[in-house]
Amino acid sequence: MFPNLLIGEFSYIKCPSHVVMIVGCYMLLIFHASLLNVNIVSP
Repeated sequence: MFPNLLIGEFSYIKCPSHVVMIVGCYMLLIFHASLLNVNIVSP
């Protein structure tokens, strides 16, 4: 049951590539912002 759920989620993730790129860029922006915040907090 669990592997089937994983396969279902992977097939659900297969959305248009531009959506994947937008989400990936959004995650990268959040990641870089958190890195900048860490650098600012602890110089």
